[in-house]
Amino acid sequence: MSVRKRLIAGAVIEFLIVALLIVIILISTSAADKSDDQVKYSLQRLSDAQAVAKYTGFELDKADDLIASRGTMYEKKDYNPYVGSSFTAWENSLSNNIKLSGNSDLGRGQAGEMLRVKSLAKTFSTIGATVDAATEASNRGDTAEAVVLATKADNAYRQTFLPGLESAIVVEQANAARADANSKSVSNTARLLPLILAPLGLLAIAITSILLMREITSSLNALKEGALQMGAGDLDTVIDIERADEFKEVADAFNQMAAELSGVTRELKQYAHTVSHDLKGPLSTAMLAAGLLKDEVSSLDIAAREDGTDVVQLTELIANNIDHAVELTTDLLELAEAGQQPVDVTSVSVSDVVAQILLEKAAAISSGPIEVRVGDDLGVIHASETQVYQVFTNLIDNSIKYGLADSPVISVTYLGSDATGAHSFVVRDNGPGITPDSLEHLFEPFFKGEGGGTGIGLATVEKIVGVYGGGIKARNDAGAVFEFTMRDLSPRRDRTDDEGDLTA
Repeated sequence: MSVRKRLIAGAVIEFLIVALLIVIILISTSAADKSDDQVKYSLQRLSDAQAVAKYTGFELDKADDLIASRGTMYEKKDYNPYVGSSFTAWENSLSNNIKLSGNSDLGRGQAGEMLRVKSLAKTFSTIGATVDAATEASNRGDTAEAVVLATKADNAYRQTFLPGLESAIVVEQANAARADANSKSVSNTARLLPLILAPLGLLAIAITSILLMREITSSLNALKEGALQMGAGDLDTVIDIERADEFKEVADAFNQMAAELSGVTRELKQYAHTVSHDLKGPLSTAMLAAGLLKDEVSSLDIAAREDGTDVVQLTELIANNIDHAVELTTDLLELAEAGQQPVDVTSVSVSDVVAQILLEKAAAISSGPIEVRVGDDLGVIHASETQVYQVFTNLIDNSIKYGLADSPVISVTYLGSDATGAHSFVVRDNGPGITPDSLEHLFEPFFKGEGGGTGIGLATVEKIVGVYGGGIKARNDAGAVFEFTMRDLSPRRDRTDDEGDLTA
């Protein structure tokens, strides 16, 4: 799956999680609101039932008064309208409960309650009418009829209506208590759900995001590491992206580019090596011939030609230029080989290598005269002795060349090694230092400072320390300072690939 599709899928999943959380919260909130309304209407029903009991009791007190006074006395106030409005309010509250409950067991139970309330209202309408008839009989002086009717109404109220009303009130009390308990439960659930689901939703979103980011980051890291290795010169690096996506396309493009660059680099190295190697032989012969010619001219005592040209100077000029050409081809050969992984890796005593270099350059050092300060122990590095020699001889040569102080001093110091096997060294002099313009280009091939040679020596040093996973920096500090690192290498098998023989 492509990165774009994975990102879209991740966004959809996160959206669905958020939407689901919102829906669940809305449903639980709606359920809590409904349960609160159920409680409100249930309490209203209980209040309405109690109002019915109150006003029906007042109405039946008139019948009791008629019985007690033998049909002559009763309270004149009519409570039947209050009873009627209380029954109506009771039925309305029940109707609201039924609408909230819908076609559920609770709703069907409330519908049964509605039938009971209507039956009680109908029963009391008959009782109320009987009480009204008793009061009318009392008003017209028929006290015996008034007592009979009042007794009839009282018996019907106590035997039929009151037990039913009391039963209905008990049911309403139970319903109100049950609705209140249910409301508390639903409200608690509505409060707890967001507290539980929100962290779970966030966790799910975080896991989804982490999985997406881990895939993307792993691909980016693979590309980064591969690009760094290629930039360090390891063009045989292959970037492997396991998933078939846009990152793999980029990795394949990098791999193809590296393969093409590797081929071109091998060809250029082979070309530089071949040219330098093949030129060195004829130039060495020409230098030998120039020396013999110079000796011959000197022995014949030919000072100058007829046109005034100094023949001895001409032969010296030829010899010097051929010598410079040999030096250039030697440096080119070293530069071409500098970036190669060495085969002959051994434990090299840096002190021994530096001592050999100082012995070879003893004449130039004594002619200065230059004071050379070398650390007591320069350490041991697993490397090619030839490459270690090339690094130090180029840096010491550079210091000798620019040892222009009144009392020239060159120092070679070992700063120790770290846990990764990186050895740090410093080579410095007390000369005029490096100009700011030169610092920027010092390690570029063929860059020559003031009074410089071929401009290849420091470029060779940088390529060699790069092979050893290190680096080199130059700065000024009372002279020129070169600080560099080289890591231990493990011996490797000699490769017989298409690089060709670059050690000829």
